[in-house]
Amino acid sequence: MITGAGSGIGAACAPMLGAAGAHAVALDLDRDAAAATANDVGGEAVAADVSDPEAVQRALTAAAARSGAIDVLLNNAGIALDTHCFADTETSHFLRHIEVNMLFVIDGIRMGAALRAPRSAIVNTASVQGLFAVPGYVSYAASNCGVVGLTKVAAMELGPGGIRVNAVSPTTVDTPMLHAVPAGGSGGRRIRERLGPGRHHRRRSRRGSRALPGCRRLPGDQWAGNRDRQRHHRWHQLSPLVTRA
Repeated sequence: MITGAGSGIGAACAPMLGAAGAHAVALDLDRDAAAATANDVGGEAVAADVSDPEAVQRALTAAAARSGAIDVLLNNAGIALDTHCFADTETSHFLRHIEVNMLFVIDGIRMGAALRAPRSAIVNTASVQGLFAVPGYVSYAASNCGVVGLTKVAAMELGPGGIRVNAVSPTTVDTPMLHAVPAGGSGGRRIRERLGPGRHHRRRSRRGSRALPGCRRLPGDQWAGNRDRQRHHRWHQLSPLVTRA
């Protein structure tokens, strides 16, 4: 199952997983967008809001009932609302990012683990902004930093039971969510200038491969895409065992 599968990274991951033999369940708030992704890979579509745990639970339970178990869960759905400087960021703005970008991942991991196959994988989409500061994105950065942290804990706890949990933190990716962020603000401008453009189809092989059986890296790995020379892995540094389907 892929959440946020109607566009962007989620939609780009679906074809690769389908080519690897997976029956993809595309979950998105937009039913038509989910259906378009599912039709492209011969999968099925589910319309649900990831901020509604009961709706996600129903979708996961139904998918597991049809196929026997959940082999791969890509927690990819997320939001990036308008940018504000730290002093002007309202609590409601912060909490909305936490609710969608982080709490849904916690719910997804918990639910997915309960419906898992004997050997399964959970991959969480975070963001490079959870690792490197960009002014104006305090809510978005905090929520994605939280995803990285909870991924590491979940990996340690669930790994002995056969569940690999990893996170991927893409840099700027050409998706509808990116274009929805106001370009005139300092945050929107700086993120484009500092991180540079990327395209979601260039990320999908790394993103989806984290869930494939051929990946034997340690659970809890955090893969970041960034052109700067930082201590975190860049895309071209990924092991062939990770990138090879």
